[in-house]
Amino acid sequence: MLMFTNLLIVIFTLGLGTPWVKVRLARYYANNTLVAADVDLSEFVSIKQQEQSSLGEQIGDAFDVDIGITL
Repeated sequence: MLMFTNLLIVIFTLGLGTPWVKVRLARYYANNTLVAADVDLSEFVSIKQQEQSSLGEQIGDAFDVDIGITL
């Protein structure tokens, strides 16, 4: 039903209702999404933070190229 009414809104507003339709759809997804986890999510985040390495930062520094162009 939501998709049908969104389609009607886009058609009758000649596309100007597209942002409103996107907000309606995002709100629907947010209200109807459930995350079921086996462990507590704060515990999961703390474990992943402890496992974090500096490899990503080092790779970012290695590929960081500064180009100075003067006009």
